[in-house]
Amino acid sequence: MAAEEPAAKVLFAKAGYLGAVAVAPSLLVFSMRFTRRGHFAPLALCALLSVPVATVLVVFSNEWHHLYWTTITPSVVPGSDLLVYGLGPWWWVLLAYDALVSVWSAVLIGREAVSTRGRSRAQAVTMLACLAVPWVFQLFAFLPFDPFPGVNILPISFALCGALVIIAISRFRLLDLVPVARGVLLEVMGDGMIVLDDQDRIMDLNPAARSLVGAAPFVVTQSAAAALPGWGDMLTAVPLGGEAVEAASPSDASRILELRAFPLGRRPGRMTGRIIVIRDITSRRKAEKERERLVAELQAALAEVKVLGGLLPICANCKKIRDDKGYWQNVEQYISAHSGVTFSHGICPDCMRKFYPE
Repeated sequence: MAAEEPAAKVLFAKAGYLGAVAVAPSLLVFSMRFTRRGHFAPLALCALLSVPVATVLVVFSNEWHHLYWTTITPSVVPGSDLLVYGLGPWWWVLLAYDALVSVWSAVLIGREAVSTRGRSRAQAVTMLACLAVPWVFQLFAFLPFDPFPGVNILPISFALCGALVIIAISRFRLLDLVPVARGVLLEVMGDGMIVLDDQDRIMDLNPAARSLVGAAPFVVTQSAAAALPGWGDMLTAVPLGGEAVEAASPSDASRILELRAFPLGRRPGRMTGRIIVIRDITSRRKAEKERERLVAELQAALAEVKVLGGLLPICANCKKIRDDKGYWQNVEQYISAHSGVTFSHGICPDCMRKFYPE
């Protein structure tokens, strides 16, 4: 606006798009991080940035094709040195792209506002307000009469958004509370945790759950049955209330899992989702089976052991022993019957010399 030459005004207008085209994709990336939906894969990120990059190229080469601005004329407002830009087809492409990405971001943040409470909800509501302000200002471009011909009022809306972001950071700890709480509570926990919505779609899962179920990098918002073959029915069949259910892993039958399910965001007559907690108890079950095996072996051994005790009535001459019923038995028979001892007969040297001197 301060530049005097039209060429300088057009150059500054073009330069502004280096930042303007980054707003929508940056907002979406932030929304995914804010709502814990993960990250964009390199190919997905390239696809997301394709329209912004193409827009910059189209804007800076507009003189050759006029796809973005069909005409650039002086403003009709008396005493004004502003320029009025005729909108070309690529301007509408960028508008549609910004609308689509903004709606995507609004859905993510809106669901966060509905499903959370306290500071997290205040953060989400503030971000929704930030997202709505530029679109309200953008509506002026579609009015039958333009109250500010030649003036792009959209940057003014970003100033208001900045004020809202400052409030969110200073009052509701935006960019601080949510990432730290998630990192401590979910990212490092050893148990797997999967969040399903009321339609059994995966809304979130931590690294431990990804490892246990073998999830692909991008399963969030997908149906559990489709994204996790063999797991979907088992996850949805876990009864709510925290009761533990044991099952073999669908991907590895040798692994034993303990699953618990808790209702999420219960409303009157409606449940908005569930949290599935998965714990690998294979090592514990192996240790318990080994302990049971050892106990069984010890019990079997003890059952075979019979201990002799007390006074034994024995004949002083023939050495027979009288049992409880009054019958006399030789030593071998009595001891074998009351213990696990088996006798092996032989002749000692003294008896050998006495009875077999030859």
